[in-house]
Formats: sequence, structure tokens, C-alpha cells
Amino acid sequence: MNGAIRGNIPVLLEGRGKTVLRDAHHIATGGEGVLYRVRDAVVKVYTDADKMQRDNMAAKIRELTRLTHTHIVAPKGLVFAKNTHPIGYWMSYVDGEPLTRVFTNSFWKRTRFSVAHASTLVEAMRDVVHYAHGKRMLLVDPNELNWLVVRDAGGAYTPRILDVDSWSFGAWPPQVVMLSIRDVHARELSELSDWFAWGVVTFQVYTGIHPYKGMLAGFKPHDIEARMRANASVFRDGVRLNRAVRDFSHIPGVLLDWYEAVFEHGERSAPPSPFARGAGTVRPTRTLRVVQTARGALRHQKLFAPPEDRAVAVYPSGVVRLASGALADLATGDIVVLQASHDAEVISLGDGYAVAEVHEGKLVVTCHSAQEAAYACPLTLAAHRVVRGVNRLFAITDNGLREVRFPKVGKHRIASPAAQWDILPHATEWFDGIGVMDALGAAYLIVPFGGRGVAQVRVRELDGMRVVSGVASERVAALVAVDDKGVYQRLDFSFDTSLRTYKVATRVVDVPDLNAAALPKGVIASIEEDGELRISVPATGVVNKVADAGIRTDMALAAVGNRVVYIKDGAVWSLAMQ
Repeated sequence: MNGAIRGNIPVLLEGRGKTVLRDAHHIATGGEGVLYRVRDAVVKVYTDADKMQRDNMAAKIRELTRLTHTHIVAPKGLVFAKNTHPIGYWMSYVDGEPLTRVFTNSFWKRTRFSVAHASTLVEAMRDVVHYAHGKRMLLVDPNELNWLVVRDAGGAYTPRILDVDSWSFGAWPPQVVMLSIRDVHARELSELSDWFAWGVVTFQVYTGIHPYKGMLAGFKPHDIEARMRANASVFRDGVRLNRAVRDFSHIPGVLLDWYEAVFEHGERSAPPSPFARGAGTVRPTRTLRVVQTARGALRHQKLFAPPEDRAVAVYPSGVVRLASGALADLATGDIVVLQASHDAEVISLGDGYAVAEVHEGKLVVTCHSAQEAAYACPLTLAAHRVVRGVNRLFAITDNGLREVRFPKVGKHRIASPAAQWDILPHATEWFDGIGVMDALGAAYLIVPFGGRGVAQVRVRELDGMRVVSGVASERVAALVAVDDKGVYQRLDFSFDTSLRTYKVATRVVDVPDLNAAALPKGVIASIEEDGELRISVPATGVVNKVADAGIRTDMALAAVGNRVVYIKDGAVWSLAMQ
């Protein structure tokens, strides 16, 4: 890569002092730069060594340092190499989640995100655009990859917009715009094209789907450009969406009217606030027709229906997380923990469970057994977060990935630090049982396997992509990732016994949601259309589609061992062939 930084590079952060950029500081590589985190600062170094001078970026960055909006991650100053030439800029570090995750139903369920949260977030994003326009600046490319979402102490979700160095103003003309948010009807970029882009992204916050996706006769699947040119949106009569798409009627009516006017009728204007007064028009979401087949194809059995509560997630260990924050044993219905955060992880110990979460930078672990109440498993370990791989527990530390094991001492178990693996902690995102690491532009999967192994698998298919959701078991994984054109792809992986080689099947999908269960026996079960369970064996490439009228896309799949379960209407059910 031209201009890529590797090794220990001394730099000077304007207004802050000298520091050294190390590989362990790396966050991500993409677009025009490489990002590093150094304590509470993020450094962006341009990969094109000539960009600073050619595009007069030093002057542009100095102008951008004047931005003071809370939700804008603006430059704080230039970054100089030891030869005193500017090579980039630095900004404050923000601990947030990518906006793409907010699009998914799994995020809504995991965090108890609501329509009220969505409206607060959307209104704050609207305020950012108004602020930029008030400064006579265009955001140009405010796609979903350029937003983070932060949850404050009061539980509200607010945005942070990134990559403001690509904004257009004064002597700096607009550059590239991602196709998925580009106004194909606009002759030139303007404030109205910014609002169109804002509309595309915020519509996905509410519904989980791009306004020009879904099935529509006369158009090829996933051809959003043709749909955009024809103003053939999700509001068009005849469009079909599955039940995983959240209901349009939850969008505040006045804003919903604006979405339809823009996407379906080609109007261009600044949007109203989601809190604006006015009833608007109520429209239900159009859904795909459920396949009418005999229910006998699959056996559905209710396993657990918590009284006065709702199941929201199932761990592979057989523990259910409830909407109240409690954890319950799926087999017995007994409460394991009265209150756990949505980031807590649970593993089975054979004679009980271990529950772990990070609180104020420290790993907190409790153990539970059927014979007695919960007891502390004291462990002093600084950690950023806790993750799970199959039925193993890991802490993410400054030094990498540290496993925590639970040997038995007398009647009780203790939490004990075990093996450590060198990863880039700031450049690795974690999903259900799998990590995705950006090693200076090269993508790796971090895959726990067997009883003690962890593999780092080089996966070129993910280079330049952002993974949104994922699930993995022993030697299989399913991921959904978005590329730099805004196209979402599903990738199913199968690894050999040593995890040195793999097979992958890739296809384009409509939504970033991944409703799938990965089983240790090497099978991935998923629901993508109402009335059909998709069962794939990535090792052989075999895909079976089982038709059953009881299958709906709003059933959240999970795996408990080699058993497929799902959550529907707050209860947990098992799913098996007759």
C-alpha cells in the first residue's frame, strides 16, 4: 500500500506533543488513510504521501478544527513526521458502535433499542447536517460507514460523524459519493443531495432496509441504481419485503410522508424533525407472501416462556437473556443472574455457568452451580470487553486476546488467566463467536476452535469490507459485510480441521441482518424468506431449503449445541426435522 505505516513511527501531534505509532495502535485501514488509537486520540495518516500538498489538506484541516458540534469528530490538529512534513491529522477517540449495527434487529433486541431511541438518534443526525450547512459545508458522502453511535450514561443514543476531512467547502470541491446514498437525479452535489443521503441512512435506522431494496417485478434483485433512477422505492405498490423489515408505521407520520415524497415521488427538500407535530399517513410494511405448505415439514416445540418477561437472546450454553436483564437456565427456567448487561457473556462449566462482563475497565466474573447460589470468581484483569468463542471465554486486553479458564478448587471454581494470543485489539471487531481483524488493510478472522486453539485466518474476500454481523461455531461461520459501494454480502465459511484453509460461498443480500445459527457439526441454519428454513453445509456446498408455513423471518435463530432454537413473541422454541 502506498504510504502505509508499519512498525514504530515517531510523529508529532500538533498541540499535544510527540508520540510513536505502533502496529498495536492500529484501528483500521481504508479509503484514504490508516487510523491509529493512541490513548484518547485517533491519528489518521494519509496513505497517499502526496495528498497533503496536492490537495492543500493542511489548510483544510485547520479550517475543520473550528467545528465545535458535539456530534462531529473534527480534527484537533495536524500530525507531522519527524521531517516536519504534515502526514495527516488527529482527533478525539470515540467509543461507539458502527451505525450499520443499529440497522439490525439483533442490535434492537440485544440493547432494547426502541423507536423512541431511533427518533432521538435521527434528530441528532439531522442537527449535524443543519450545522454543517450553516457553516456552508457539504457532507458529500455521509454514508452509514461514516457514523458511529454512542450510548450516554442516561441510556440515550447519539451519533458521531467521522471523516469530516472529505467534506466540501471553499476551495475544496466534492469528491466521491457511495452509490447507495448518491442522488442519481442530481446534476451536482448540494445541500439537497446531502438530505437525500441522510434520508437513505436514517430510513434504515427505523426499518433495517435500504429504501430501494426488496423484490419488485421488472427490476433485477439488488439493482438499487436502476430502482433509484425509476423512483421505485419500498413504497411502490407490488414491492415485497420480508417480516424482518421493521414496520413503517413506527416511523413518525410527518417524517414518513417526507420519506415517501423523496424516495417514491422524487421530491427534494430538507426533512422535518421526527418530533414535528402532525399525524402524517399510517402505512403498514408490505411483506412477502408466506409459503403455504404443510406444517409437518418441521417440528416446533415450545421450551421456555418466561412469566411476565420476554426472552431476547439465547447463548450456546443454554442460558437465556431476558428483556429485564435477568439470565435464566433454558432447561429448568431457573434465574441464574438477576441483572446482567447486554454485553455480558455466558459459558457452561458442566456443573454450572460462568457469567462475565467488563465494568469500569475490569473483568467481573461470577460462577453459578445448581447446588448453591452464585459465588464470586475473583480475577484482577484489566479488559476492554469480554468475548466468547463456542464455549470458551476471552478478555480483550491492551496486549491481545487472553483466555479465562475455570479450574475447580475444592467445591468451587476459580477464574484463572490462561493462554494469550497476539491480535490488534483496537482493530478487531467481535461478533457471536468470531472476531474480524484489520491488520493494516489485510483482513483476518479470529476463530477459537477445539478446546484450546485460536486461529488467525487470512481472508482476502473481506479486504476493504466492513463486517456488520456474524456468527460462528467450531469450523463454520456466517458473516454479513458491506463494501465501499454500499452492497451487503453474505459469506459462509467452512474451515479445515487445522483452520489453515477454508471454503467460502458469497452472495448479495438485501439487509445487514444475519438471522442464523451455526452448529458445531458444521451446519448453518438461517431464515431469509418467510416460509423457508435454509440449511447449508459450507464444507460441501450443499444447501437444502425446507418449506414450512411456520417459518417466519421475525423468528430469531440461535444454537444450543447442535440444536436449533428460536425466539418468537418472547418465548424460546426448538426447531427440528420431523
